[in-house]
Amino acid sequence: MAQLRQASKNRTVVSFAYTSTDGAAEAREVEPIGLAWKGYAWYLYAYCRLRGDYRTFRLSRVEGLRVHMERFANRGVRMEELDARWGNQERGPEIELVLRFRPRLRVRVEETFGADRVEVREDGSLLVRASYPDNHWMYGMILGYGPDVRVLEPSAVAAKIRAMGAQIAAIYEEAPADAAVR
Repeated sequence: MAQLRQASKNRTVVSFAYTSTDGAAEAREVEPIGLAWKGYAWYLYAYCRLRGDYRTFRLSRVEGLRVHMERFANRGVRMEELDARWGNQERGPEIELVLRFRPRLRVRVEETFGADRVEVREDGSLLVRASYPDNHWMYGMILGYGPDVRVLEPSAVAAKIRAMGAQIAAIYEEAPADAAVR
């Protein structure tokens, strides 16, 4: 992170191997703008010379970072402008969720959503209304709470979570092909 901060400050080109979510690794040469904490991970904002456009790179997928001597000219674009430009285009349309959590998750839910957005119900359950992009990240976030969350609205999201849960359960109902691996 220190190298990337310095490279963005000095406007020096960096290169690295980047692994996408589908597991494909590619060499990238970029002009770094800055770093941002988003969700639960650090991201590099940069102009990607391979793609000829701005991209974000999750730092946990960056390997073999090299800082070059080559300096690049300021393209006049700030990270905030990129967030505004990308808007929902990469993330998917925003969807309004109503989630109910078990009381034992209170600390985690308040940290994630903000205490001001958590309504404690009479039975101790936690009700959260939140807006998220309708994409894989949102479904993964919900599934990450396991049996301690229930999607109350919208019903289409609840149905998709139910189907994903059934697919996960089906994997474990199959005879283990790799039982010898321990």
